[in-house]
Amino acid sequence: MKGFIRSTSVVFLFLHIVSLVTAITGPFFPRTVEITITAIGAICLFGFSLLHALTSWGTTRACTFIVLTLLISFTFEAVGVQTGWPFGSYHYTERLGPLILGLVPPLVPIMWFTMLYPAHTVALRIVSVKDTSLISSFQIASVGAMAMTAWDLLADPLLVAGQHWVWDQSGSYFGIPVSNYGGWLLTSFLILMTYELIAKLMPPHQDNQPNYIWHMLPILSYSGIWLLTSTLMFTRGMPAVGLTGFIGMGGFAIAALARYSGNRLTLEYERNSNSSYPGLQILDHQVSLTKHIFHPDPFQQFSNWITHATQVSSLEPTTMTLATASTDGTPSARQMVLTHWDHRGFIFFTNYQSQKGLQLADNPRAALLFYWECYYRQVRISGDVEKLTSDESDHYFLRRSRQAQLVILASAQSSIVNDRSALEDGRAVFARRHAGTHLTRSPDWGGYRLIPHAFEFWQRHPSDLHDRLRYSRQPDGTWILERLAP
Repeated sequence: MKGFIRSTSVVFLFLHIVSLVTAITGPFFPRTVEITITAIGAICLFGFSLLHALTSWGTTRACTFIVLTLLISFTFEAVGVQTGWPFGSYHYTERLGPLILGLVPPLVPIMWFTMLYPAHTVALRIVSVKDTSLISSFQIASVGAMAMTAWDLLADPLLVAGQHWVWDQSGSYFGIPVSNYGGWLLTSFLILMTYELIAKLMPPHQDNQPNYIWHMLPILSYSGIWLLTSTLMFTRGMPAVGLTGFIGMGGFAIAALARYSGNRLTLEYERNSNSSYPGLQILDHQVSLTKHIFHPDPFQQFSNWITHATQVSSLEPTTMTLATASTDGTPSARQMVLTHWDHRGFIFFTNYQSQKGLQLADNPRAALLFYWECYYRQVRISGDVEKLTSDESDHYFLRRSRQAQLVILASAQSSIVNDRSALEDGRAVFARRHAGTHLTRSPDWGGYRLIPHAFEFWQRHPSDLHDRLRYSRQPDGTWILERLAP
């Protein structure tokens, strides 16, 4: 299904480019034909942006972005038509369709989304995000707003010439008031800043089929619109507008393309030249992990990663290494299976008389390590350990298969045995003795819950400057997220 959606979005982008090329190379059409071509091109670009956002960001993020864009842009446009603020005094004709409430054509807020989405992608590529602070959100929203406004340097004169809207008073930018561009900056910034703040509360969307070209498409669409619209200005006898827009919009397009291509070439070179890590997969279109894309809740971030590991690997992603230590500091580690986790902690089961059980009785602290080789990520979790209640352990024991229950009850875990046949004979004897009876948990076997004090998320980077992000629990129960040197 995702492949079909992606293919459809590419078709939409292609049709939009065709509409622009047709406008450039074709004859000057009758007004009705020109309006139809403009509407089809805008709708196709809307379809591309919508489907690309859905598959790259996930439904929640994409719908949030489009709803914010449509509502805020329509509100500002409606206020602008009635009051002249913040764009200046203007009014729409019906060349873009019938006016909503007699004020704004429905195609206008749609056009806001069609360009604001690629402008936001351009901003994400240009801005080097270091953390989740308001400053980073401000930078993204500011650059995205400027990239969006740069497009209007070309679009506004073209559409005014086509009498899609009319300025009541002439301005200094080719007949358009400079206040128009202040209004574009304000509206775009407000939409993007609001989205950035809301997005911080959402879990990051995990893309299971990352593709550099796919994630580059919004930047390519922005760049294609820049080149084709600039060219269109020259064919329509507005070379000064074309040159101005070419310079203004081109700065953002070239910067985004350079950043993206540079990251791609660096990654490909290091992947191909470093045979120590064959088959490296970077699963986010960001080459590096950043605090900006991490969820503020470490339990949710862990859920995102382990769910992703489940989807891309046939191996058991809940396999973990449990490290414990005796009171004199002697460490020991072994692989276990994580049976459950929630905001109270991470649960595993074992024999209380085993080595780990005895160590936890004397030193109730432990560490967990999850490593998913399929995409070179690991998570380290450390904290205090407590026993589960008898009811909790009984409940899990009863969920196990009878064969597993027999192993738990018949085997004195970690005790010395002569050979394997002694294990098998002991289980067989126990099974015959309790045939047809209901098995109950031994008091020597049960569960533990590790209550985390710290999480560390690690991802291999082809430059060997690996990413390490650590969550630390504060005395008030909140978490802080910090980057560690590799």
